[in-house]
Amino acid sequence: MYQNVCTILVLVFIMNMAVADHHQELLKQAQRAEEDIETCKQNLVAIGKALEAYKQAHGDFPEWLSHLPPNYLPNANMLFCPGDPAPPRIDFDHREDTATSYIYELNPRVREYISEALELYGDVIPIVRCGFHPATFDCLNLSYGYEVYPSTGLWYTDLPAIYDSLDKAIEVMEGVVARKGAHKDWHKLFILLMDLYAEAKRNTDAERLIAHFKSVMDPAEKNDRIVLAMMLLSLDRNAEALDIFKHLKVLYPNDPAIGQKIIEIRMLGKPVIDLLTTDIDGNQLKLSDYRGKVLLVDFWEPSCVHCTGDTLMMIKRLYNRYKDKGFDVIGISLDTDTAALRESLEAADIPWRQILNARITSNENSENVKHSNDHMTHSRWLVDTNGTLLSFNTVDRRLERLVTAAVEKDPRYFSPFGLGAYPKLPANWPENTFPCSERIFELFVRVRIKLISQGIDCQGIYGNETRVYPTIPGTVYVEWSTAGDHKYISGLSGDPAACERIEALEEAKEAAGEEFSEDDIPDDITVLLHKDAGIDPYEFLGIPRQ
Repeated sequence: MYQNVCTILVLVFIMNMAVADHHQELLKQAQRAEEDIETCKQNLVAIGKALEAYKQAHGDFPEWLSHLPPNYLPNANMLFCPGDPAPPRIDFDHREDTATSYIYELNPRVREYISEALELYGDVIPIVRCGFHPATFDCLNLSYGYEVYPSTGLWYTDLPAIYDSLDKAIEVMEGVVARKGAHKDWHKLFILLMDLYAEAKRNTDAERLIAHFKSVMDPAEKNDRIVLAMMLLSLDRNAEALDIFKHLKVLYPNDPAIGQKIIEIRMLGKPVIDLLTTDIDGNQLKLSDYRGKVLLVDFWEPSCVHCTGDTLMMIKRLYNRYKDKGFDVIGISLDTDTAALRESLEAADIPWRQILNARITSNENSENVKHSNDHMTHSRWLVDTNGTLLSFNTVDRRLERLVTAAVEKDPRYFSPFGLGAYPKLPANWPENTFPCSERIFELFVRVRIKLISQGIDCQGIYGNETRVYPTIPGTVYVEWSTAGDHKYISGLSGDPAACERIEALEEAKEAAGEEFSEDDIPDDITVLLHKDAGIDPYEFLGIPRQ
């Protein structure tokens, strides 16, 4: 019996050491990631100083960052991010400078655009960017004013992060619209400001902005009418937006984007088309198979720079963050070349399933299906766990907010008691294990799942939020008391079968007029003192005590 006690104590010690080693490795990885970010920030600051020195010497910025070493940037290694797995490499179409990990926004191909952005947004706009910290943020930026800050890939859709305040971002955009909004080339700025108003729930300002846009737009201009429709969609005025696109469809019957918008608006808040197809590996795929998950359907093209650049960066970050918490992605390539698609998937390291648009069929015989097969353009459908379309063609900041809200509000994936995402269930466990009715029961289940994952045959849990006791075959928890010279069991719990055997021995001893002692417990039963055993659930699970 004592040998069994020693054995289980040794096993517990070994398991605790393994858990500690795992935690140590995770801590090391997190520390390395933080160190990489800190080094990257230092690199960006050094690059900023080098750019400033170059400009003072030449009257303008260099065409490429590789022009900085050695005269203005003595340490050329600062052109490489420590998070870049294979420097140097080119991930963005507009980055032709192969001597750096960083994206240089003042290169000759985009300098004119950056000059316009500088006029609009001020010196907070990024001029050097790093995309090699995807677990933390899409991009780390060096601004025109030589400040370092994180943002999403399309920085101009993430103005609250750039200005450190939603209200400040609104203030800036109001000024931008006031200066540029009357010119038709800048009418899309109204959509950016409308999205900020919608996020801040400033409905009165949003209605005022719509009225303002109507006063400057050209009702006969196609793009202006599309801008107005998108502004209305931001306020969930879907019927009005649909009417605009239906009128445009009459005028432009061969424009696939307009037809697509009609289909998508009609599907908002309703079940999406249950597309039937096979993925590029020949496996059958139906959207209805993803019911119970939050799903992003990404209509993209490998040849599209935007699809494979900033947007892909955000989708990958969301996928890695939530893939084990009920979120998935399906890619629908609008190209029809399977070999080219496979090459793009490998180059971009895209892990989710992919299909070719040409292969899509459906049991539904409707305009929606015909349009999806024949005329789909770039878009992203966000579908909730019931198969309902939540949004379409959403990017960056708003997409991240919608995905996070859709995943984290679902009690099938996140604890309603603030205990975080649910752990993966052991094989053959019922899918309705979570959510639990009470916090204490969820703690019990989480501890049991972790013990099972460590190879311990835990068949149940009892206790409280301070201490829990796993039910393990052949193991009992004993409380001993004394009466004079007599020592007896005053409390017995644990494996029911083992408890019954001990209780039967006690009764037999008592019937024979003999005293029951610790030596009478069979050697195949492990006895642990109740006061010394048990598990602190919060410490064991690594969950903050609440």
